[in-house]
This record gives sequence, C-alpha cells and structure tokens, in this order.
Amino acid sequence: MPAGACQDDHVVPYPQGPTSLENLRPLCLRHHVLKTHRGHHYTADARGVVWTTATGHRYLTTPAGATIRLGRTDLNLPGP
Repeated sequence: MPAGACQDDHVVPYPQGPTSLENLRPLCLRHHVLKTHRGHHYTADARGVVWTTATGHRYLTTPAGATIRLGRTDLNLPGP
C-alpha cells in the first residue's frame, strides 16, 4: 500500500518516544490496529519487516511483497 494511504505509527510509543521522522513508520489501517490494540509488534531489518503476533508467531514481509512465516518466539506458550 502506498505510504500516502497509510497512518503514521510511532515505533517507540508516544509519549515514551518522540513524534519525529526517525520514530514514525507508515502502517496501513489494519496493521496499525493490530499493533496498537491487538498486541502485535514489529521490527525492521535488512530483509524487511518482522511482525510478531500476540501469540508469538513471526512473519517476515519483504520489500517485494512476500510474506514468510518464521516460526514462534519463546513466550512460554505451548507450540503448535
């Protein structure tokens, strides 16, 4: 989705993090709601963006648009 159609997201939540270009990322409405209200979070690295769900599942989204399941993080939850 084009960044112009997205919402600005604070990587470090406000007020702990500043409202600055370095701390804002464009997220579509769906992903913004997942992060803000459903316990998901993300990190960016050289491969793309790694999303972690509230249940610990991780997915890599690449700049080319691919989504790759990476597995679970250790959240002391039973695995699938």
